[in-house]
Formats: sequence, C-alpha cells, structure tokens
Amino acid sequence: MDEEKFKKIYQKYQARLLNFILQKVGRREDAEEILQETMISVLDSLPLFRGNSSLYTFLCSIAKHEIADFYRKKKIKSFLFLAVLFWEQNH
Repeated sequence: MDEEKFKKIYQKYQARLLNFILQKVGRREDAEEILQETMISVLDSLPLFRGNSSLYTFLCSIAKHEIADFYRKKKIKSFLFLAVLFWEQNH
C-alpha cells in the first residue's frame, strides 16, 4: 500500500476509530494499543477492501477483531497467572 494513502486514512479515521474502540474497552491505554494493532492489520487488509461498505465500517470490523484478540490474550494471561500461582502454592 502507498504510504501517503495510509497516512491519509490514519489521519482521517484515527480519532473516530479510537473513540469506537474506547467505547468497547473502557481504558484509554488499552484502546490506544488496540488502535495501533488495528492500523497494522489495516495495512494487510486494505487490498481486500472492495467497497461493499464504507471504509469506516471496514475499519471498525477490523477493530472488532482486534478487540476480541485483546480480550482473548487478556483471558489467557489471567489463566496463566492463576496457574503459576496455584503451582507455586502447591510445590
């Protein structure tokens, strides 16, 4: 993808997309991290965009996947922490 095109997309949609993500996760730090992951995914996915929806809708669908990944990773980290804690208490 053309770097200038990506910059324009980022500048145009980053604030709106950050607000969308923030509504889903609550913490600004988490939302900013997810936004960055979303924009990385956009680099890979934009060539697949066919215009069947608005670009913003397309970006939000990518963000939704990144939000799900964020919660999945968070759940795994929590489980691993509890497993280590349990192991340490029993050994």
